[in-house]
Amino acid sequence: MKEIRVIVPEKQASLVHELFEHYNINYFSVNSSQETGEIMIISSMDDSYSNFILGELKARGIGSTYGRIIISSATLEIDSSEDKKTIPSSRAGNLEEIVAGLRGGAEISVNFVALTFLAACLASFGLRHDDSITIIGSMIVAPLLPSIALTSLSPFIPGEKLFRKAFLTELVGILICIVIGGFLGVYFSTVGSDRLDAASLPAAMESRSVVELGTIALALFSGLAGGVILAQGKADSSIVGVAIAAALCPPATNIGLLLSINAYSEAMGASGLLLVNIFAINFSCTLIFWLFKVAETSGISARKTRETINRIRFVLFLAAIILLILIILVSINPGSLNINF
Repeated sequence: MKEIRVIVPEKQASLVHELFEHYNINYFSVNSSQETGEIMIISSMDDSYSNFILGELKARGIGSTYGRIIISSATLEIDSSEDKKTIPSSRAGNLEEIVAGLRGGAEISVNFVALTFLAACLASFGLRHDDSITIIGSMIVAPLLPSIALTSLSPFIPGEKLFRKAFLTELVGILICIVIGGFLGVYFSTVGSDRLDAASLPAAMESRSVVELGTIALALFSGLAGGVILAQGKADSSIVGVAIAAALCPPATNIGLLLSINAYSEAMGASGLLLVNIFAINFSCTLIFWLFKVAETSGISARKTRETINRIRFVLFLAAIILLILIILVSINPGSLNINF
């Protein structure tokens, strides 16, 4: 359930009234400010209807040329009137709401750096000591979902510089994991009686240095799950974030650990695994956003929407071919993507 507040000059209030009345939407108006002469029109409706109404409001210039729109979640509405709305429903959440919910988490902030640092430390100790519980802890802490999701969403919003921002955050997070893994790898290889050695790698490190069908499946299905939850505008994506972090944080940290002990062949394998996982997650997320037609909730013109959808179709087609080739190669020979030194 969404509550929509439309604040417009008094002269333009009739446009909103006509729109709501045309679709049999209950509303009421109040004076927002006597000084500015603005009117606030307030209504509530189901999430599946809010996308269409927001698009209609934006098509009338509200929020871009004049006025503003405020959308908030409503927990419950008790209404005695009969529901006679004739609004087209949509499975997808509103694109602006999805982006607004992810934007803060996709920024390079003290909180992001601190959480990524802690996640990399946990992953390093978990990989070194073959401790699955510690590795799972690193997945829970890693704040990588927002940047991954925004990278996948960026093609649906022409003119927005989301891709550069999200990709930079994603890159910084991965580099932090690699660097922390490298520093702790030096520590593990020089301190203590049971030192980390390239000749006898722990099973957790060895398994994350080879691209296998199971790891590709993890990345694909976690990206699909994340896309489904986010495309519906649902904020509770923490469980999916853990699955996505599982495909990114431990492999990235493993690269640093392997480089610190001169295990270059294994490090290249871990790098290949990380790149394949990033590609698979972004592909599956973008695929879900396209299937849910989130481009149609962006408020852009019909012509630009068609151009955006056609461009995304082409990119998805090429990506699907590449992914299919990778899956075939890995199915035939699990080590075929590894580079040996």
